Amino acid sequence: MHTTPIKDLFQSNLQNNSELPTKQKQVLKAALELFAAQGVDNTSTKQIAQLANVSEGTVYKRFKTKEQLFTAVLHPIIAIIPQVAQEFRQVLINTEFTNLTDLLQTITLDRFDFAQANQQELRVIIREALNQQELVLTIMTNVKREVLPTLYQQFDQLKEQHQLIAWDNDRIFSYMLSTLIGSLVPTILLNQPRNNKVVAAQLIEFLNRGLTPS
Repeated sequence: MHTTPIKDLFQSNLQNNSELPTKQKQVLKAALELFAAQGVDNTSTKQIAQLANVSEGTVYKRFKTKEQLFTAVLHPIIAIIPQVAQEFRQVLINTEFTNLTDLLQTITLDRFDFAQANQQELRVIIREALNQQELVLTIMTNVKREVLPTLYQQFDQLKEQHQLIAWDNDRIFSYMLSTLIGSLVPTILLNQPRNNKVVAAQLIEFLNRGLTPS
């Protein structure tokens, strides 16, 4: 299934905001692009204004500091989290899993592809998630609501077939999530060159060994 890029969801959210003037929408779009590409500290309001094709005074008219501008960029990102979670749920719904390997391959390859396609935007989200508990809670709340019921149904079916270890579903999910994040975050944050297919295969092998009944 095609997943919508974060920058497209962000842009759509801005366009649907009738309270935000057009020039300020251009400022936020440019800010996200530059924050993602070179970091908040390395981005000047002058650069944002140039990319947005507005005067620097237009930037300061609504956002008095770069911190206020960054906070304003985060709001549309938080707003699109439910759709990101819903799209991943559809991947799980639309895929038929005959064994644990099928499930692990689908989850791992889909999230690796998603991370690669949205690497710059995810870099902004991850760095800010380390400082903002609200962002982390929003992400996890949407994952629990949109993804976990479907995923846990798959877990239960695999346990009935004796293909998945008889752990509590929360424990299985925590194990899978921590392993996946541990592999994805360094790549996103450090922009390390690596073969995603090879890394994904190694990750699937590791999870398979840990989650297959003895």
